[in-house]
Amino acid sequence: MTQTMGCYMYIAHFHDEKRAPRLHHGGSMLNGFTVQATVIMLPAISRVFNIPPSRQQMIMLTYSVASGSSMLLWGRIADVHGRWGVFLAGTTLFAIFTLLIPFAPSELFLYMLSGLQGFSSAATVPSGIGILASMFQPGPDRNRAYVALVASSSVDSVFGNIAGGAIGGLLSWRWGFWIPAGLAAIIALSACILWPRRSRFSSSSQTGGSTHHRDQSVDYIGGLLISTSLALLQVGLSQGNVEGWVNFHVPSLICASVILGVIFATLQLRMERSPDKHPLVRLSMFKNVSFSAAFLVVACFFGSFNSFLVFASMFFQDILKPSMLKTTLYFLPGGIIGGLVCFLVTPALSLFRGFYMLMFGFICSIISPLLFALLMGSQGGSVVFNYWVRGFPAMCLCLSAEVVWPVIGLYVARGVAEADQSLAGALLQAANHIGRGLGMALAAAAQVIVSRSSHSLLLGIQAAQWTNVGMATLSLLCTLIFFRGLDTS
Repeated sequence: MTQTMGCYMYIAHFHDEKRAPRLHHGGSMLNGFTVQATVIMLPAISRVFNIPPSRQQMIMLTYSVASGSSMLLWGRIADVHGRWGVFLAGTTLFAIFTLLIPFAPSELFLYMLSGLQGFSSAATVPSGIGILASMFQPGPDRNRAYVALVASSSVDSVFGNIAGGAIGGLLSWRWGFWIPAGLAAIIALSACILWPRRSRFSSSSQTGGSTHHRDQSVDYIGGLLISTSLALLQVGLSQGNVEGWVNFHVPSLICASVILGVIFATLQLRMERSPDKHPLVRLSMFKNVSFSAAFLVVACFFGSFNSFLVFASMFFQDILKPSMLKTTLYFLPGGIIGGLVCFLVTPALSLFRGFYMLMFGFICSIISPLLFALLMGSQGGSVVFNYWVRGFPAMCLCLSAEVVWPVIGLYVARGVAEADQSLAGALLQAANHIGRGLGMALAAAAQVIVSRSSHSLLLGIQAAQWTNVGMATLSLLCTLIFFRGLDTS
């Protein structure tokens, strides 16, 4: 899979012994790229498997649930047993399951393979972040490598839309899985070749794990509890809009998720007090209010950002109804601008306070959905929409993720020990996934309620975008309260 130019331009000047970070940039973007590409190809996939509209989102749901719910466990396994091994296993399994998806004999097998694909993808992100931490000493080099890793968030999502439309329009939806599978296999093979004998800046052995964790174990019971809790939460949130929030099993899923989450937190606190036990997550790190607020900011921001892209795609496909290739062109400015911004994020972090960069990013994230929320409606039976006045600037302002994600990511990475860098990356990704699920649930609920009451899909999409404006605004308010003192890197 292609990676953002900004990521590689910095990494390319490293000596041979530092080539490995390129792999983790490639591995980390498998998640966002694959999800957004699949969104564009959903209609074609649904026609082949005779999936009704009410179940189309199950393809995305199984992937997202499996990926988001397992990241914490993968992060801890990477820190304890070796980051390189986890990364290699994740990319290899991802290549296999992605290759098999087009050969699924039925709808059920399609969902199963999609879930396994998400589970394997979850292993690549925290392990990649942990490997970068072990290869670079704290300082400018690590900051630049870390920013290169996370600064391409919106580009991966936007290029996923573009690639999905281009592949689906020129080839077939099956190539939308075979091409990523082939490139994931190349990444896995490269990881085998570049697997270092020892870590450069830590006393880790060839596995890339942390010496601090060598005598520790993985809390698999805690991992099972939190993974199940997160999975139930995401399923409950997504099914609420499909089957209705008053349906008995929807609130039951959410309640079960909360109960399991409370049990997990209780066990982790008890284990943390015991010197001979090692919890999956040390909850004491969340005593820092600003540190905890960072995860709320991430959840709200990506809830808005992801939902904006989904409902913008819905507006283009279901209201304007252009060809699939033309739909991809609508998203192209976001990918181009985001790629250019990748070059600027690293120097900007050393010139401007993190607080100002966050404020700039959140203002951009508010304006993007606002331009769609303020659509003028229809005239003479056709929708009044000037792409160059509304769509083009909205797509360009998708650069917000390029700015917000690196600043928050660096802040969180500095707040945890060297031995827990993979876990920190997993925590951020978990907040990202929960935010996306909750954001989609809220925006979809607004869209369904307004569409049914007004019998207008356009008004429903506008309501969803107003919801996205609200979530982005909440991120901005949290920044004003908790991150006013955030300085330069």
